[in-house]
Amino acid sequence: MISDETGPVFGIFTYLAYINALLGAFNLLPGFPLDGGRVLRAILWRTTGDPQRATRTAALVGQAFGWALIGLGLYQVLAGNYLGGLWMAFLGWFLNSAADTQRRESILAETFKHVPVGQLMNTSPEVVPPEMPMDELVRARFLGKGRRVAAVCEGQRPAGIVSLSNVRGIPEGQWPAKQLADVMTRNPLHGISPEADVTEALRMLGEHDVNQVAVLKNGALVGMLSRADVVRYLQLREELGPPMQAPKQSER
Repeated sequence: MISDETGPVFGIFTYLAYINALLGAFNLLPGFPLDGGRVLRAILWRTTGDPQRATRTAALVGQAFGWALIGLGLYQVLAGNYLGGLWMAFLGWFLNSAADTQRRESILAETFKHVPVGQLMNTSPEVVPPEMPMDELVRARFLGKGRRVAAVCEGQRPAGIVSLSNVRGIPEGQWPAKQLADVMTRNPLHGISPEADVTEALRMLGEHDVNQVAVLKNGALVGMLSRADVVRYLQLREELGPPMQAPKQSER
């Protein structure tokens, strides 16, 4: 059997091998979150002893490589290599975006390091009984007070949560006939302890795609933490500037 090294099958395999080699080389670039960047992060972590600083530095290197690839891709496009240039620019955009996401997550983790949920939570959440008519909640609490969410409790025990998303889509004429127990999001609720770190609450908000979590202590509702509470803290922290380190006392 005579092999045809110029046939279409050989060409396809050659092209695939070229693409795999290119992607492998790209993955070895020392820019986080690529594998090469993870190696760089590990080296910086071992050198500085600070994982957050190592992550930010490796992510900045990744962003620099991303911008370099975007610039090189645009140059290739202007030189007439449209497909290769666009592909290179896309890889640069992907690396830059991924590195920037990792950098922002590192900053968030450092900002909320050892910050308990109880420090940011709303200690006076809107609490309503399950038998309340939905019409009363919407008109007196949502429209009247500007609230967006209410905890439905039986005594101190949370039974569910009612937010704008629960009300949206229900005709206004049906509001007086419906109780909150008919429309609320029931247990199990996404709850967290007031002593937990805010980073754990952020992870919970992201994993379950919710805007607020109930803060529970011994099964009782003690507050609510929302994305807005976290954003408000970040804005205040930014206005106050970076935290100042306490001066070291001189040794006697």
